[in-house]
Amino acid sequence: MNRVRSNKAYILAELLCTILLIAIATAAIAPGVFNRSESAVMNDICAQIADLDRRARIASIADGPVVIRLGTDANVLRLISQGEQISSSPIVRSIYMLDQEGRPIQRVEFDRLGRSQNYTIHISADHKRALLLYFDGFSGRMRLVEHLDA
Repeated sequence: MNRVRSNKAYILAELLCTILLIAIATAAIAPGVFNRSESAVMNDICAQIADLDRRARIASIADGPVVIRLGTDANVLRLISQGEQISSSPIVRSIYMLDQEGRPIQRVEFDRLGRSQNYTIHISADHKRALLLYFDGFSGRMRLVEHLDA
């Protein structure tokens, strides 16, 4: 009889150790999973902005000059052609646009040939990191840089 109780106590101790190990492993893995989720969100935002720039260049060649405007009501980038909004992209992070010299701007104009000024979009990832998207106005080439705030 004592032997049966001893086995039950051993199985209970084994079960508690297993649960403890699973909890420790989950706690160690969870931050990595959340960081990947943040990375996925930032990748989606970058793709969304790059797509908006590409559509602006195509629309300006097809329909004439267009503008990408940063909305004042929220973080929304709007594509405007001939005074009418073609599309808008809400951005779930804090963003702002800068010209080539680093001055804040609210709009980027594209001419009939799909060219614009060089510009940068600053996306705040969190309080320590930001992503900078540099757009070459002539070629439309985008360069992505991660910036760590001091």
